[in-house]
Amino acid sequence: MIWIDTYEAMRETDNPLVRRVAERGPIGFVHVIPNKWTMRAVYEYAIAQAWEAKLAPYRIPVRYVSEDEPVDALRYGRDVPRVMLFDHEAVRTGQGTSYKKFTPFYKKAKTHAWFQETDPVEWTVQDERAVEPSIDVRVPQWAANISLPPVTEKEAHAFLQTRSLTDYAERRDFIEHEAVTRLSPLLATGLVTTRTVLRYGLDEEAFVRQLVWREFAHMTLREHPDARTHPLNEAYETFPWRHDVAQFQAWCEGKTGYPIVDAAMRELYATGYMHNRLRMVVASFLTKHLRIDWRWGERYFMETLLDADAANNAINWQWVAGVGVDSSPYFRIFNPIKQGKDFAPSGTYIRRWCPEVIRPHAIQPGALIGHEAARSATMEAYEEWKMK
Repeated sequence: MIWIDTYEAMRETDNPLVRRVAERGPIGFVHVIPNKWTMRAVYEYAIAQAWEAKLAPYRIPVRYVSEDEPVDALRYGRDVPRVMLFDHEAVRTGQGTSYKKFTPFYKKAKTHAWFQETDPVEWTVQDERAVEPSIDVRVPQWAANISLPPVTEKEAHAFLQTRSLTDYAERRDFIEHEAVTRLSPLLATGLVTTRTVLRYGLDEEAFVRQLVWREFAHMTLREHPDARTHPLNEAYETFPWRHDVAQFQAWCEGKTGYPIVDAAMRELYATGYMHNRLRMVVASFLTKHLRIDWRWGERYFMETLLDADAANNAINWQWVAGVGVDSSPYFRIFNPIKQGKDFAPSGTYIRRWCPEVIRPHAIQPGALIGHEAARSATMEAYEEWKMK
């Protein structure tokens, strides 16, 4: 029997790894249970349970194993390439190197035809085979309070049919206007692929640009596998980050005194969701108001986001922190109060998650730091570091 890791492999549509292996003989799936549960791990476990039920009539087993157990299973991104929208090797600079900046990568990618979906997997009933038993899986109690996105491919496709990009380009940054697609958990877990998304007609330019950013992030992480722990701009290895545990905890708990930051962090902790605009706002606050190491935030997002994606998350954090190769300059510092006024103007979103706030667009008494004081301290630290 050939075993396949469930990572990004729990779908029938556009699944070349499973299709090819299933044609060769009996298969089974292995789902790895982490030692530390994350939001995404809870979501993937629910997907795996639904996948197991789907495969049961074909006698295709799904084994649940510990993260510490050595497993010999084929895996997307390790043994075979992830399903891509285009050939990354063909999207190179004139010197044959990978692009370090997104815009030229995007322009070059658009000159190539997108890959089409592969044929769906065709299941056959397998002979009964003895397999090692699964471990006893105990999902954390807090998982019962999480409202999960679709957990089956059928549900995911039904959800895709309801998506519209009518206002996406103009309104996607607004928190109180639902113009975003909320497809990222489905893409991160592999319930659907970017190629399937485009087949449903979701091909508006601004949205496609976001899909290609995902490809850029995965290409970058593949070529720089330490991008989660080391800045792509190596000069920032020596940057004097602060390691203030108390302030970091206040940021995690949504107790910074900046209403838009606190609302976003509380929603993340409660639901596993955060709007993309707010991800930039809270990441900027952590790295440029508090000057706390971007890697702390990167790890926290990996633990709490339902759509946690190692490549996307790392490259996004490097971009906001200003330490990557195609990044927002370090001296670009978001004003959280202005961001709240611009993108959540009515205050409804802020009051939902911070009911104690009376003035949603004002720094609260007892805030961790004032905006101008934070900006001055950060710029001073940046200038001193540059001089060394």
